[in-house]
Order: sequence, then C-alpha cells, then structure tokens
Amino acid sequence: MVFQPHQVVFTFCVVFVVLSLAMAIYLIYNHLRHFTEPRFQKPIVRILLMVPIYSVDSLMSLAFPDWAFVFDVFRDCYESYVIYEFFVLLTQFCDGEDNLIEILNDKPPQPHPWPMCFLPPFTMGRRFYILCKRCVLQFVIVKPLLAFTEVILELCGVYNDGSFGFSSGYLYVTIIDNISITIAVYFLVVFYMPIAEELKPFRVIPKFLCIKTVIFFAFWQGVLVAFLVWVGAIKPDEDWTVQNFSAYIQDSLICVEMFIISFGHAYAFGYSQFKDTEVEPLLTEISRDPVGIIRPVLKNLGDTLSVKDVVNDTVDVFGRELVRGEEAEGAPRREGVNPHKIPKPGGSREEGYAFTNAQGGYGAT
Repeated sequence: MVFQPHQVVFTFCVVFVVLSLAMAIYLIYNHLRHFTEPRFQKPIVRILLMVPIYSVDSLMSLAFPDWAFVFDVFRDCYESYVIYEFFVLLTQFCDGEDNLIEILNDKPPQPHPWPMCFLPPFTMGRRFYILCKRCVLQFVIVKPLLAFTEVILELCGVYNDGSFGFSSGYLYVTIIDNISITIAVYFLVVFYMPIAEELKPFRVIPKFLCIKTVIFFAFWQGVLVAFLVWVGAIKPDEDWTVQNFSAYIQDSLICVEMFIISFGHAYAFGYSQFKDTEVEPLLTEISRDPVGIIRPVLKNLGDTLSVKDVVNDTVDVFGRELVRGEEAEGAPRREGVNPHKIPKPGGSREEGYAFTNAQGGYGAT
C-alpha cells in the first residue's frame, strides 16, 4: 500500500494536534481547577483556548478541504479576540481600569515607537487609555465583518482565496485586514510602553511573544504562502487548485506550529502561582470523586466562555465613551488609591510588589 504525500502530511498533523491538545487541555484544566484569581485567569484561559481552536480547526480543514474556507474563517476570527484579551490581561495586572488610569496620570507624555516617532507624543491619562482600548477593540469588530464579507464574496464566486488579482475579493479583504490588525498590535505596544515598569513582576514579554507569534502564523504567514503559490514559487500538483493548495500548506503548518506554541503557553501562562492549597492532586480527586471535580471546572469554564464583558466593553468604548466625551478626563483622583502598587495573585493592592519577591514574577516556572 503506497501512501500519497498529502496522506503522510495529514498523519503527522494528527500526531501534532493530539500532542498540542493534551498540553493545552492540561494547562486549561489546571487554571480552571485552581481558579483563585478570575480577574487574571479569565483572559488567560481565553488566550490558552487559542491552541485547541487553531489546531483542531486546521486539522478539520485538512480532513475536509471543501469546507476549509469555512473552518479557516472561524479560526481567524478568534485571532482578534485573543489580542483584545491580552489587552484586558494587562489592564487587570494593573488592578483594573481605575487604578491603571491613576498610574497613567502620573506618567510623562509617551512618544510613538519607531518608525512613527516623528508623530507628537501621547498625553497620558484616561483619554490615552480609551484610545488604545478603542484601537484594539476595532479589530474585534472588523475581523468578523470581514469574515462575513468573505463568505458573501465566496458565494458570489468573486473571492478567489489566495489570489492577488485585482478582480479577486481576497486582495481587498487582505488589505483591510492587514490595516486593522496593524493598528491593533501597534496600539497594544503603545499601551504597554508607559506601564512597562509596573508590569515587570508579571513577565509580560514572553506572553506578548506568544500572542505575536500566533498572529504571524495565522495572518502574515498565510498571506505569504498564498502569494508564493499564486506567483508560482510553490507549484501545486495538477489535482490541486491554487486556493486549495495554499490553504493546505497553511493549515499543515499551523498544526505543527500550535504544538510549539503550546510549550510557550506552558512557560508564559503557567498556573503554579494560582494554586489553591485546598485542592488535592488530580489522581487523588479522580479516585475519590470524579464527578465532583468536574462541576467547578465546568462552572468556571462557562464563566470564561461568556462574552458579555466583551459586548459591554464594545458598547462602552464605542457608545457611552463617545457620548461622555471629555467629561471624565478631568475627574478628581479617587481617595485611597495608591497607583504605585500592583496586585498579586492571592493578594491585594496594599501588598503591592510582594509578588515580585515571592517567586520571581508571574510566568516563571
């Protein structure tokens, strides 16, 4: 029996996906079982779900190539959600919006990073925070709208996935997508820069690299592969179309890359510092009450999967904030707030940087 090359590739992808799922599910389960800091762990679990969603989705695209377009549209939509959840995580590391704004009020004007350093600097404060939040959230709105547009164009036969011809909808959707994701990532970096010192205890850089790497894998790598196939640098077999072959390469790469990313997640988003001392080891709990350990995990998972907070943030930033305008910009500082102290898992703002001295900062393993 002779296996075709695509069958061999698919078999290897299945192995990588199974290994990725094992690592991701184990890490997600432990966060949900030791759900001691929902303000941190809720966005963390949402970020960790990226590996199962991306790997399974890509494998389904390989198994059912005729439906690959639908699967990949859903997968790519989650990319915008992950970027926003990372923004939320940074905000929670600074003890929420109110305390973060107090921190920003004490900061000097923030210059733009290179190559946009010729632009006037940002004035720190509430307006800066809302601007960054709005620019990150716009990607959460634009990406699903683009996905819906892709489906409509595909049904009309003018999308031509992977084609860069001027008559192909793929070209224009990709341009808009690129602009939107660039704005989101740029303002994520701009948002981080003035509060980098406050975020040091939380080891943000490895976390950001995990997010940035997946963005590269999900978007720019896909565009590059599609372009190389379109210009003929990578030539498909006679049985493949340009669209199917570029999607096949991209999905195969993602199956392997998610396995690598799962190691990065285990390092950057570990659960050890959230451990609940009252929770017994997994094998002991399973032998004693296998059903009992599932209930709190499912409850916490349900709370995590709820998107009410994202909807409320979207309405607030693009609705109430526009109506409110500058009314709150000059609001007096809250009494009793010390913006120079950052909370720690299991602690409070009053304990401040005690977390720094505890175990080297969240994210260390």
